[in-house]
Amino acid sequence: MFVIYRCQRYDLQGKSVLKTQEKFYLADASLKYCIMGFNPKSITAMLENIVYFELRWDYEVYIGKNETKEIDFVAV
Repeated sequence: MFVIYRCQRYDLQGKSVLKTQEKFYLADASLKYCIMGFNPKSITAMLENIVYFELRWDYEVYIGKNETKEIDFVAV
């Protein structure tokens, strides 16, 4: 078990995993609040973190890229 998990970026145009521009997710969101305190504006980031870990149960999860736009999750 890790504290931080890396999520690689997947290019939907080229159908390949990219070597750069990955995102990192905390295994326990409360760690962030212990260090930085609670900020109501960060609720969306916390929800994205929760969705990432729920998808990991059944799927291989990537962050999507389609030309210049980012797709939150690609679950294979």
